[in-house]
Amino acid sequence: MAITKVTTPELIDLPNNQLVTGVSTTYNITVISSGGNKYAVNGTQQANITLIPGTTYTINQDDSTNNAHPLILSTSTVAAGVYSTGVTYSLNGTGVSYASYISGFATATQRRLTITLSSPPTLNYICYYHAGMGGSIITTPGLANTDGVVLPKGTTATRPASAVDGEFRYNTTTKKVEYYDGSSWFTLNSSKAAPQTGTTGACNYPTSATALYQLQSNDDDTCGNYDGTGETAITYTSGKFGNSATFNGTTSKIDLPNSSSLSKANDFSWSFWIYGSSFGADNTILRLTSDYYTSVTVYTDKLMFYSDPTSHQTSAGSVVTGVWQNFVITKSSTTGVVIYKDGTSIYTDSGTTDAGATSAVNRIGAWDGTNYGFPGQIAQVRLFPSALSATQASALATETAP
Repeated sequence: MAITKVTTPELIDLPNNQLVTGVSTTYNITVISSGGNKYAVNGTQQANITLIPGTTYTINQDDSTNNAHPLILSTSTVAAGVYSTGVTYSLNGTGVSYASYISGFATATQRRLTITLSSPPTLNYICYYHAGMGGSIITTPGLANTDGVVLPKGTTATRPASAVDGEFRYNTTTKKVEYYDGSSWFTLNSSKAAPQTGTTGACNYPTSATALYQLQSNDDDTCGNYDGTGETAITYTSGKFGNSATFNGTTSKIDLPNSSSLSKANDFSWSFWIYGSSFGADNTILRLTSDYYTSVTVYTDKLMFYSDPTSHQTSAGSVVTGVWQNFVITKSSTTGVVIYKDGTSIYTDSGTTDAGATSAVNRIGAWDGTNYGFPGQIAQVRLFPSALSATQASALATETAP
């Protein structure tokens, strides 16, 4: 079996089934606001940091968002458990003691941990001052020649919520080995190394849909019934799946047919991918009604879903900038509202009220082309006439064939 794509912090010597040590790797750290301050590792919130004993790693906290948040390794989740064996500290290019690193961290512009571990205990990476910002350290030993490697395993539904680029696992649902390329899971096939066929161009995936706007080069409906009726200030640039529609946050908009089939009903679901550049108050992603409801916006870092004239649902701290994220919103006349982020439920509400709008002003990326526009990219807008299940919402977060 040949593998043509392996993107991972370590090198894998496939003929001998060895993890090869001695390859230097840098983890770049930033701090994002997501229900409180959180570390992002190479752009992924609270991702696991993988360390192979005997290999040198650098933790880079030069970014100014780190100023008040020195990262340390700890045997617990508090600074009292600091682990410094094999860890060196430097500020502005000069090696310093642990105490000097903490005291001088805020005013330095270059802040680095250099790590070469031998046989470490269970570790976490944490903020010296603030709880809840970090995540786990995964240590994987270099392997001697062996007949095989036992991979972590689990079902499709239990894929890691914070997978890292290059992570491998055995999928007990598909009975195949799969890997994560930084944005999606792909399956390795014995016949060829190419990933499975994607589903981005399939209208009725994972169930019957009303419309699909891929937004790769135009506003056409892949399902063939509700092509966009006009664009203003839209560009198509490299995005999540090929190209995506880019909105300037003010005048950009894509108008859709004023059909009640696209606007709200008692049971429906919306799915979309977004990549925001910055957020303020009410940055509209979708408007599918004649009045203020139903619509979905980003308010600072919250996904706001307006479902009827008297209430709205919000998934607090769920949206970050500079990262592609998938959201699925389902509304059922019997069970209420569920919001999924990257395949995981992050909000539920049992309310089932419906505003009963009779006409539609349907639009992507803006409220009216003057106010409350979306600043960033939008891709794969799917509209369904039913409330999707949790399994179906999870499938939309990968866009690969089951």
